[in-house]
Amino acid sequence: MKIRNFYFIVILLSSLFACEGLPSWPEVNVEILPNPASSSSVFPSLTANADQLWLGWLHESDSGQSHYRYAAFDGGSWSKFQTAAVGNDWFVNWADYPSLTTWGKQTLLLHTLEKSSPEPYAYDIKIRLSKEGKTWSEAFQPYQDTSTTEHGFPSFVPLDGERLAAIWLDGRNYTDGGNENMMLGFGLIDRDGKVSPTRFLDRRICDCCQTDMAMSSQGLVAVYRDRSPEEVRDIYIVRQVGEDWTDPSPLHKDNWQINACPVNGPAIAARGDTLAVAWFTSAGGEARVLGSLSFDAGETFSKPTLIDAAQALGRVDIELDQQNRPWVSWIRKTQDTAQIQFCTFTADGTKSPPINIHEINPRRKSGFPQLLYWQKNMWLAWTATEPQNQIQIVKITIDG
Repeated sequence: MKIRNFYFIVILLSSLFACEGLPSWPEVNVEILPNPASSSSVFPSLTANADQLWLGWLHESDSGQSHYRYAAFDGGSWSKFQTAAVGNDWFVNWADYPSLTTWGKQTLLLHTLEKSSPEPYAYDIKIRLSKEGKTWSEAFQPYQDTSTTEHGFPSFVPLDGERLAAIWLDGRNYTDGGNENMMLGFGLIDRDGKVSPTRFLDRRICDCCQTDMAMSSQGLVAVYRDRSPEEVRDIYIVRQVGEDWTDPSPLHKDNWQINACPVNGPAIAARGDTLAVAWFTSAGGEARVLGSLSFDAGETFSKPTLIDAAQALGRVDIELDQQNRPWVSWIRKTQDTAQIQFCTFTADGTKSPPINIHEINPRRKSGFPQLLYWQKNMWLAWTATEPQNQIQIVKITIDG
């Protein structure tokens, strides 16, 4: 499938905003591209190796079956989509959604969520592996737990050619003596589908916010939303130091006290010693998207930069470009609808003028836009809901 007939948006940030006393921001070009996802496609996933970008999505069939489809992009054209898995008992949710992860040059990992009992939130993480995206292994779980409780919101990072790290929300304690704490589980997976014993990095966290994880020069770094006994639900961080992990600590003390899960997790990106994190908070009743940088592999972070306020809905993602600049995507509500916005920021609290990438439905059914850096460009995918559910994807070129 060749790319043709796209429309082209050019945002000349450098010429419009290079005023005296302000940074000279790079030029940003946005192209909307055709892609292989048909109608009734939702919840995109983006991942890439050196040669190919992979787009995965959930296809909703008329019969009620869930189909996970995917296709590869080589920079010029898309492959024909394929189906990795089909299920009748999948847990389909706007915030906890399947994903693809590239593992080296030849292996893909697919995670889906599948019901373990009729209870509303009893489901398991199911993993399938594929060589070159052709055939898929039998499904397995990244943990040995068999309790019929919630296991979801995973994040995956390949460590080397043989091992991959996973974190997830683990609800097994919901069945143990009335302890209702959600925990952050961690485990290792090898290419044969063998999993390590589960280690718990935090034993009391928020119930249904996304996790994220990245590899710094010093080791793995995980971010997630914590939950204190006083119902403060700020973003926390744990770092791998050698074979051990640091104690959980707040990335920043927003002091957002809320007696419910906001369903709005953080995002992290890393390259070398540089880490970038973006998150949403409504501490003090004021909605905000914040971003912070670390230049020592996550040991310390800059004072948060205010990315957006007032009408911010969150649903953030973040990536670093070739110059280690952080770029954030998020959703901002407008008078009648919402916009996917995009900008960069610095450690001293400065941000570029935000770009409106595209209109998006502010309701839950539009899910969480996905941002990825590949071959010196940013790629962003989301679920468009009008006139029908269908995945959209843009290529964002950053010059300067």
